[in-house]
This record gives sequence, C-alpha cells and structure tokens, in this order.
Amino acid sequence: IDVIIAIWRLSEQPCGVRFKTTLPDWVKSYQKLRAKLPKSTRDRITGYKARTLDRITKPFRMTGEVGDLAAKPVTPAIASKLYSQSNAALSKWTARALWKPIS
Repeated sequence: IDVIIAIWRLSEQPCGVRFKTTLPDWVKSYQKLRAKLPKSTRDRITGYKARTLDRITKPFRMTGEVGDLAAKPVTPAIASKLYSQSNAALSKWTARALWKPIS
C-alpha cells in the first residue's frame, strides 16, 4: 500500500478511474526513480480495480469540513464566474499569442 500511495501522490492524486489507467506508466517511472519492484508486486498493484484504488487512497485525500474537497458541488453562480474568468483570460492570451504585425 505504501507504494500505491507514493505513486498516487506523485501522479497528483487522481481519482481511481484515472489512476487505474495511468498506473502501469507510473509504476515504470517509480521503478526508475525510486526502487525496483518484484514482478508479483507490480502485477498486484496494476491488477487492482479503480474502486479498490479509491478505497486505498481515501484516508490520504485532502478533506474539507464536510468531506472530500473534490466531492463538493460547484454552484451555478461559481461555475459561471469561473467560466467567464477563464474565457476572458483565454481571449487575452489568444489575442496576444496569435497577433503578429504584418511586415
């Protein structure tokens, strides 16, 4: 379990489904950077289902007052504010990045 938690933290703490799909690549990287793992351990780690990986990582997730931060809903007001801010920033960046004076 320590290896799973270490890899999960290095991979920016994804949900179980995303962690499951990227886990084989992360195991290879972990072996290069940290320590070689026996084949039986590699097979066991990569054989876990997404839900099992969620259960293993749950005690290590960041939590807020009510529960998991990732599980908190985004209200429509917050969503529209985030959307408008991201669009404004994107349009400014796009205008600067794509505009080139004609010579």
